[in-house]
Amino acid sequence: MLLGELGALRSPVPYRGPLTYLHVRLRDGETWRYAPPPGHDVAWLAVARGGVRVAGAELQREMAVFEEGDAPVEVVAAGDAEFVLGSAAKHPHDLVCGYYSVHTSAETLRRGEAGIVRVGQTMKLKKSA
Repeated sequence: MLLGELGALRSPVPYRGPLTYLHVRLRDGETWRYAPPPGHDVAWLAVARGGVRVAGAELQREMAVFEEGDAPVEVVAAGDAEFVLGSAAKHPHDLVCGYYSVHTSAETLRRGEAGIVRVGQTMKLKKSA
């Protein structure tokens, strides 16, 4: 358990949003089923080691974003596997994605990425001094 809660498990890390983020390890051939909590309508999975079969696809060191909804996710390990799976309530705002961050408007994205460039330049100056 990384964030959120699942059954009797509760993350020691406080988080205010409706989010569950799990670290899962399965042995070859093992099946695991995740039923999102009420209100969670988006889910994603990222494979770190091994392979999995999920939603009709085989994944290895890849990420999958599932269709919106509250359907359970069933994962079958293809070899010993390790992955993270998250689910959450859909964000209420349209999101604008950049190279390094996600924002709620093109303008805040521009300002955010400009800030990242400034920090990088400052770090280079300090390193060369």
